[in-house]
Amino acid sequence: MTFTTKIVLIQLTTSVVIYSMIAAYYVWPRLKKMELEDALVPLLFLLSFRYIGLVFFLPEILGSPLPPIWATPVGLGDMITGVLSLVAILSLRSRNPIGIGLTWIVAVIGTLDFLYGYSVAIAMKLQIGGPAYFIPILFNPAMFVATFLIFKLLLSKRRVAE
Repeated sequence: MTFTTKIVLIQLTTSVVIYSMIAAYYVWPRLKKMELEDALVPLLFLLSFRYIGLVFFLPEILGSPLPPIWATPVGLGDMITGVLSLVAILSLRSRNPIGIGLTWIVAVIGTLDFLYGYSVAIAMKLQIGGPAYFIPILFNPAMFVATFLIFKLLLSKRRVAE
């Protein structure tokens, strides 16, 4: 493992720990008191920013192009997750019955996108440069924690409000 990889892993891990502490101390205590649909909305708003992954198509920002076998599915997966998050928010806010199902889809697609993106990036020894460097070490950990909280809410025994 290179020195750069070790530093990135330390940064990524530290970010996950910090966001998890914020979630445990401040976010979760409030969300667990809310109706399910209302508790999911702020987390989905955070995931709606996943469109930022489209930057992986922009070599002028990254400093160099990323391999299409990685950039295409990750960039599109991020965009799909972000758009579906917005649709789920609208559905939940209007108490449309498809809102919970859409939220499951957002959480599953977002998780699969993260798993693919990180596993392939590690296997390819991919290095993301330029301003996009902050996406995997600062932005994505917030998304991990939000997605974890979404799964936690969805798996809770709370009933969906009528």
